[in-house]
Amino acid sequence: MQNAKKFNERITIGLVPGLDDLKQLKELGYKTLIDLRDEEELFGGYVKKHARELGLNYINIPVQRDAIQLSDVKMFYEKVYARGSAPLYVFSRLGRKPLVFLLLFDAVLQNQPVVKIYRRASQLGFHLEDDLAFQNFLFKLHNSEEFNQMVDAIRQSRTDLFKDAKAPASAPEEQYDFEVDTITEQLLRITGAYSQTKDAVLLQQSLSDLTATLAKGKS
Repeated sequence: MQNAKKFNERITIGLVPGLDDLKQLKELGYKTLIDLRDEEELFGGYVKKHARELGLNYINIPVQRDAIQLSDVKMFYEKVYARGSAPLYVFSRLGRKPLVFLLLFDAVLQNQPVVKIYRRASQLGFHLEDDLAFQNFLFKLHNSEEFNQMVDAIRQSRTDLFKDAKAPASAPEEQYDFEVDTITEQLLRITGAYSQTKDAVLLQQSLSDLTATLAKGKS
C-alpha cells in the first residue's frame, strides 16, 4: 500500500484506503481498521461498507483535529490495544491523527520529552513543528495527570505488550539525548508554555525575545 507506515509489529498507519487497498489489507491478514476521520470527511462511508463486506472489523472514532476530546483519545487506545485486534490499520485523511496519538502514548509510557515525538514523527515522514493544533494537544496532555493514569492503566492491562515499561511519571523533566536545533527547541518550549498558561502577553514577549536574540546573532 502506498503511503502506509509501519508503526510497530501490530500497527500500520496510513491514509484513507481504496477498495484495492482494503483487499490487500485483507490478504495480508489485517483484522481491524480504525478510522479517525470526522463526520465531514467520511464522504458516504464507502470504507466502512467495503471493509465490512470483506470481513474486516471497522471502527470509526470521529476526531476533530482542532477540538480533540480526551474521551475520543481514550477510546482510540482501548481499541488499538484490545486483545485480538491486531494487526491493525489506523488512518485519517492525512495520517497525522493516529500518528500523534500513538507517539504521545509511547512518549508518556517511556517518560520521554515532547521533542522526542517531533523527532520520531519526522523519521516517519511527518513534520509536526508547524502544526499548532497538534502542538497544543501534545503539550496539554503530555504533562496531564489524567493522561498519565490512562497510559498506566493500559500498561497494566497489557503487560504482554509493555512488560518492560515503567509506570509513567507526572510532568517529566525535558531532557534531550540527541542534538536538537536550538531555535526549534526554544519554539517548542514557548508554544508549550502558552498551551499551559494561555498568556498572550507572555507569548508575545517570549517571541520578541527570541527574535531579538536571532537578530543579535546575525549582526
